[in-house]
Amino acid sequence: MNHVYVIPPDFDLIMDNRKFKVVYPLSGMIKQKDLFLISLSNEMGTRAVGIILSGYGADGTAGCKHIKDNEGNTFARDFSAEVDYMPLSALACGTIDFALSLYKISDNLKKMTAGLKL
Repeated sequence: MNHVYVIPPDFDLIMDNRKFKVVYPLSGMIKQKDLFLISLSNEMGTRAVGIILSGYGADGTAGCKHIKDNEGNTFARDFSAEVDYMPLSALACGTIDFALSLYKISDNLKKMTAGLKL
């Protein structure tokens, strides 16, 4: 907990054997965020949580759908996002459980994880 991981340029990030794995070169076949969220869902199942905060295009929408299909939880930043194309895409596809402000996302995550052995 309390870590931030940043994907280097031209790399992908996936979950493999419940660990982060940096992959080079980019797969290019699946969008970067979708690839990560799908691998996260495959590894964590119902414990997977996808969060779409900001960005252009629809990257993350398919990944959130995969998480929802595996009964995980999904969040998107509400209309307060500076660049709202990605969160709005995920919302429009019905793959988001909670559309909230940044601070409310954080509060809900704290409530969800309270008492869990992480």
